[in-house]
Amino acid sequence: MVAGVLASMLAAQPAAAVGRPGNLSTKAEPTAVVLSWRPVRGADSYHVQISTTDSFNSVLWSGESLSTMATPTRLLAPGTMHWRVAAEQDGRVGTWSVGKFTLPRSKSPVLVAPADGAQLAQPDEAVLLEWESLPGAQAYQVEVDDANGDWIDFKTAVTSLTSYAPINATPGGTYWWRVRGILGEGNLTPPSEARSFVVGELPKVTLKRTEPLLEDVVLEWDAKPGAVRYEIRVSTDDDFNVITDQRYVAGTRYSPPVTYDNANYWWQVRAVNVDGRAEEWPSESERIGVFRRHWPETPSLVWPQDGSAMTGDPFLEWTPVPKASGYEIQVGSEPSFSSSATFRSCSTNQTTFTLKAFRGTRISPGGCEPFNGTNYWRVRALDNHGSATARVNGVFSSIGSFTYSAPSNTAGTTTPALVTGQRVLLAGTRTSSCIGAVGAEPCTEIPATPVFDWDPVPGATYYQFYLAHDVKLTNMVDNYGDLGNPDSLVSTTSTRFMPSGSLPDTQAGEAYYWYVRACAPGAKPSPCSLTPTSASHAFQKKSAPVRLTTPADGATVADWVTFGWEDYLATNLAWTAGAVGAPGQAALQYHVQVATSPSFTSGTIVDDRRVDQTTYTAFDRTYPEGTLYWRVQAVDGSDNELTWSSVRSFTKQSPAPELRSPEDAVTVSGLRGLRWKPLIGAKYYDVEIYRNADTAASPSNRVAWAQNIRQALFTPPRPLCRRPRETARRRPRSCPLAVMRTAH
Repeated sequence: MVAGVLASMLAAQPAAAVGRPGNLSTKAEPTAVVLSWRPVRGADSYHVQISTTDSFNSVLWSGESLSTMATPTRLLAPGTMHWRVAAEQDGRVGTWSVGKFTLPRSKSPVLVAPADGAQLAQPDEAVLLEWESLPGAQAYQVEVDDANGDWIDFKTAVTSLTSYAPINATPGGTYWWRVRGILGEGNLTPPSEARSFVVGELPKVTLKRTEPLLEDVVLEWDAKPGAVRYEIRVSTDDDFNVITDQRYVAGTRYSPPVTYDNANYWWQVRAVNVDGRAEEWPSESERIGVFRRHWPETPSLVWPQDGSAMTGDPFLEWTPVPKASGYEIQVGSEPSFSSSATFRSCSTNQTTFTLKAFRGTRISPGGCEPFNGTNYWRVRALDNHGSATARVNGVFSSIGSFTYSAPSNTAGTTTPALVTGQRVLLAGTRTSSCIGAVGAEPCTEIPATPVFDWDPVPGATYYQFYLAHDVKLTNMVDNYGDLGNPDSLVSTTSTRFMPSGSLPDTQAGEAYYWYVRACAPGAKPSPCSLTPTSASHAFQKKSAPVRLTTPADGATVADWVTFGWEDYLATNLAWTAGAVGAPGQAALQYHVQVATSPSFTSGTIVDDRRVDQTTYTAFDRTYPEGTLYWRVQAVDGSDNELTWSSVRSFTKQSPAPELRSPEDAVTVSGLRGLRWKPLIGAKYYDVEIYRNADTAASPSNRVAWAQNIRQALFTPPRPLCRRPRETARRRPRSCPLAVMRTAH
């Protein structure tokens, strides 16, 4: 009975209170907090809370621990924190034990390089910002400001590495930078110290020496890494107040498309970077080039012989001059040529000039008609370079003389007979000729505009000249009149005619057709023979093709391509085809074409340019990589484009970037940037990184890439591969990578 009563009394007693944890302690670091306490006997678990107030109205974090320690699973802001812990036993929660701690501010990243105020020479010293790893940081925020360093309008970038390469650092600019650690949940550490760096200007351009006297103007300079183009300017004064030529050039060689006049010139070049920034124009004397453009060649007089009497067909002839697009002839009554009233002047594209020509049926002197008695004459070459108003004058020849007496031709009283003895030749003193009568053997491959010659007709005082594209003379050549309008026809009192302008080449199957009609004013029943119904003679004009010199056919070239060819006059003087000999024709200009197809069809031409000289380097474009084709044709003094040269090919193959670091097949722990040697002429770089040493560039293995990088450095925005944790059964493996870079 006693035992029963005792058991009833024990069952009625209340359960013992749950104890309170004691000896609360805190270990607080910026990125981790460890809370601990003394255990409560019989406790099953513990409840933990953290708040910014001692009333715990707002709980920042709460959790449950089965041990006597707790670590918050979220980052806490620096400052004073209140925390409490209560034990739980058999579903009952005891009284809270309260503590507090102060969470210190996070440390800032420690900057490593570049040093404060560093001067980074371009393009070799690429901008790479580096700092020490910060414990607890999940990533880093890099902040870059301009020269003001006021941190008002700055740029930011996030990376999980401890280095960063700004891609838009402009040469010549000053920048400030600092780094914050990203701790998670948007929490940032205070910024590191701020440092500045200066991106150096591009290297100064060094001019290559030019000869003091230049006939073909070719200006060259040394290439500078980091320069994507160059700016050149040319002036006729050393202060560059009057600019003759100024333009951007893609390469390191410039030959003006239009010939400079004969004068002294000063020139200078500066490099331009990818942002279009260039240094101030240099003032150092060693960086200013000077030359004199001159054109010393003079024609030599050939006919008539000096002091002789001009008999027969009156004509003038002289030797051709290289680069001449035409010639000016002056014929005067006195040798000093002191007044325009004492001499007559005219021009021609040829080296033979026939006198006594006029237009229509009224005979009248004009042009360079000689004076009765002693005449003096001289010739100079002209380079009109595509413009009749802006020309370069050559040096006058020596002065020759001849005597001339106007013929006393008496017009016949009957209609003149038909003209005979027609032939074409290349100059007045040449003996090689071609007849080319219609219906007989034609004159083929006449390489230049010919002299038209025929026998005199008794009683005829002048001749009408017809030149057409068809045998029926219905389609007259421009500037040669109309069959139905005698006043529009070219006429001459001579039995020889040399056009002042040049005729275009004939196309396949085509020809020029010509006819000469004798006339005698006052003759009966008609002053001229009957109007022709068809031409009597014909010829085909096919000029010599330009001879290419460089590059050789099939050559491989890098960067900028320089084309060269033989001077067209030299080509013509060596011409052996045809029956009339070699012509003395020079070129007004040259037409250069570069294409991706040997047919030069529309859409395949990548460059189409006219130039004055026998060399050309593209200055306003860069050619695509691969096989390209090129050809050149001469343009004569009348702006006719002549026969194309043969077609040559070349392969444009720019050098690949040279890798610098890391070295090939090396194992690195923490990649601090990929570096390569700056490539001459490169504007941007593209980088691709592949795992498993994949050099075949399989898309599945690509782990990082970037395009349009402006410096020879790249830092991936995140680790390239994650290494598995080492265990007793698994060791970490390396992550072999293949890096590919291209420049453009």
